[in-house]
Amino acid sequence: RKAVELVDADTKGAAPGPLQRLRASNPFAFLELFRRSGRLAVLSVAQFLGHVTEPILLGRIAALVQAENLGWDALLRGRYASLESALLVPGMALGGRASKAFGAYGALFLSGSCALLQHGLNSGWVCSPLQ
Repeated sequence: RKAVELVDADTKGAAPGPLQRLRASNPFAFLELFRRSGRLAVLSVAQFLGHVTEPILLGRIAALVQAENLGWDALLRGRYASLESALLVPGMALGGRASKAFGAYGALFLSGSCALLQHGLNSGWVCSPLQ
């Protein structure tokens, strides 16, 4: 411990070396969350799924893809968005039951996974607004 204090005292005024700069700018430092605790790992996965499945961002991208690749005008995109929204109602009505059945972590993981699946199917399978 004394040796560490002596080294720290000697290097307080010195500029950081390349190794210290590399440690400070480690892009994989976030992985430390997974190592420390199961709760933190679940929280970070939930945060990741929340960012990846953010509805406004994905909805805008989907509208651009539908307009460009499928040739849909605003009317067809609106029809598809209305049908998609109507199909979400049963999931919202049953969400409380699912949360109780799976627990908070399971329900959060299930909802994020289903959202990823929905957006994946939207981007790779949809060809008509009435599909």
